[in-house]
Amino acid sequence: MTEAPTPATGTAHLQALGRISWETLAATLTTAQETAWADYDGFHIGAPPTQPPPYSHLWAWSTEWLIRVRLDAGTAIGAVLHLAEPTTGHPDLHTVQWTLHHTRSWPDAENRVGPLSPDVTDRTVELYNIHPYLSEVPTAAIAAQPISFVRVHPKR
Repeated sequence: MTEAPTPATGTAHLQALGRISWETLAATLTTAQETAWADYDGFHIGAPPTQPPPYSHLWAWSTEWLIRVRLDAGTAIGAVLHLAEPTTGHPDLHTVQWTLHHTRSWPDAENRVGPLSPDVTDRTVELYNIHPYLSEVPTAAIAAQPISFVRVHPKR
């Protein structure tokens, strides 16, 4: 049996967004390289949607930050993980440890959930897992429930 490679680790700055409107989130997403979300037509990776998706989560990323939000009735609540030092003032940043895991999205021939768009298949995915409260509440339940931020690389 081959052992999995040891995941990379590091620190980043976590910024809580609070509850924000879709319009505020959409303005932030204009600087994203890509976003990932689901709607009635399936799962998507690409340019941000023009309207709030009907399903619960959206992820976005750039070279310097990763966003994860939960969507609800035209609003979003979530956080930004700043991988680089933010260039603008963010008073509510918390330094957090991350663990980076690599995986792949669905294979091209995957059909168990119906046909998949080529924009989501066979792509390298980075999962930045953080445990923001581990130092404050060291319980196994929290340790087992990381917050995952996602970055998907272009198809090879």
